[in-house]
Amino acid sequence: MKRYSLIAISALMMLAAPMKAQQSDDTKKTNDKLNNILVGTEAFGDILRELNVSYVDSIDNKQLITTAINAMLGSLDPYTVYVPAENEDYLKLLTTGDMGGGIGATLRQSGDYVMIIEEVKGMPAQKAGLTAGDLITAVDGKQTKGMKINDVTKMLRGTPGTNVTVTIKRQSTSKPITVKLVRDIISRPSVPYAGIVAPGTALVKVDEFTEGVFDLFKEKLAELNATGEMKQLIVDLRYNGGGNVAEAVDMLSLFLPKHTKVVTMKMKEGTPNGTRSYTTTLTPLYENLPIAVLVDEGTASASEIFAGAIQDLDRGLVLGTRTFGKGLVQNIRALSYDGSLKITVAKYYTPSGRCIQAIDYANKSENRNKPIPDSLTNAFKTAHGRIVRDGRGITPDSVLTEEEGSYIAYNLYTKDIIFDYAVRYKMNHATIAEPQKFHLTDEEYNDFIAYVKSRDFTYELESARGIRFMKEQIEYDGYTDQTKELMSQLEAILKPDIEKDLQQFRESIIQYLEGEIVLKYYLNEGYNAYIEYHDPWVKTASELLGNKAQYQKMLSPNK
Repeated sequence: MKRYSLIAISALMMLAAPMKAQQSDDTKKTNDKLNNILVGTEAFGDILRELNVSYVDSIDNKQLITTAINAMLGSLDPYTVYVPAENEDYLKLLTTGDMGGGIGATLRQSGDYVMIIEEVKGMPAQKAGLTAGDLITAVDGKQTKGMKINDVTKMLRGTPGTNVTVTIKRQSTSKPITVKLVRDIISRPSVPYAGIVAPGTALVKVDEFTEGVFDLFKEKLAELNATGEMKQLIVDLRYNGGGNVAEAVDMLSLFLPKHTKVVTMKMKEGTPNGTRSYTTTLTPLYENLPIAVLVDEGTASASEIFAGAIQDLDRGLVLGTRTFGKGLVQNIRALSYDGSLKITVAKYYTPSGRCIQAIDYANKSENRNKPIPDSLTNAFKTAHGRIVRDGRGITPDSVLTEEEGSYIAYNLYTKDIIFDYAVRYKMNHATIAEPQKFHLTDEEYNDFIAYVKSRDFTYELESARGIRFMKEQIEYDGYTDQTKELMSQLEAILKPDIEKDLQQFRESIIQYLEGEIVLKYYLNEGYNAYIEYHDPWVKTASELLGNKAQYQKMLSPNK
């Protein structure tokens, strides 16, 4: 209690001083606000003291205070959060992508053991020959049977450069395999793929704007340019949740004239230096390269800054679906006693002057988390006079639709049938073709069908679940006899025929299956190469970029 009492007393002393004399109306409002803080701080201290003195059970004060802080911040927006000191790894991951020291493998629970489902290229697990499907049976001699994934992960993680011994069980051998690994710094690849996806079309996929992504992005573009094949570029920002704004600005510098304003941040009214504009600072290397940016509902924050600048300045086309709409800026502030505060400090505005924030968290009504209606948005103009609107993320210049997958493919994937078959496939095939050229033969797909049957795979359609729920409601309403025959007919129609469905939905199933097999041989980079090469949105973007007349007309419709 001593620590928190001192904080409360300090707050009282600091806040009481300004309220000694009568001031102007503005000062009075400020003093009223400070007085509310004073009363609230005093009440919080009183409640905490009474709880410790009188509450019937013992109290964890640290947990109680953390709960109070989180509840307070939760009334603002989802991005203003308290990060305790023990979670500082979260902040490191957020800003740099650095996940600390480890072996570089993605894990999941598999019965009594933890299984490796993917290795990171160039990391200790991959170098030592560990592979997807391996069950971790011991770490440093300690048996892991029955242990949860978090406990095994803690044993594998540690200071980079230290040793860890891992014992695994592999399907292809009855003998346990023990390897000694040296932990390394594990980081997520911010640019998981860069390559030529069609004649003349280069693509760079950017997953997040962590520190250093600009240098990697620039390096990948230089490599693609050196091939002589890069005539047009697709930047894939789908499911890119954002990150460091400065990295996005530097990336824009590669395509826009030097000193071009690409984003403006506006802080709280009355804040010193409350408005700050960011401009490109580098000489552009690809100023005339045709560009298309792919976005979706997972594209947010810094990735929306990148896409919004490209769109507002008519530098390229934005394709896909409407983006998330996060126009709020956060800073991380270290706290005096414990942890850090990630706090929303500003809103950002694209070059046309629009703020693309899609939810009004400041509205104190019951619907404060409701998206802003289109009727309440405002129109702005791009450099060439195209109309764009605020308050709803980035609306693409051309809206693309997702192809509907099949329910059986989804079930085969989520029930690990596809994963297990891919592991089995790798055990029986030493190599496969490169990702863009890999295809399963008819014979291999038939082998997959036989494998599915051997696993006694079953699944239920969503519509069949709906029928079951409807029957319950009909029974409740007393109409069972009148609808019995109709319900039986519907149930018969909606009963899955596994073998028929495996053939009927082969196209969607095989995309999951081939992608998983490619992942086992070429890891994440190869998987992304396969996905991007077969992606219909990528094909659409490539064709649009290749049609110079249409590309220019979309950017300058009035010319």
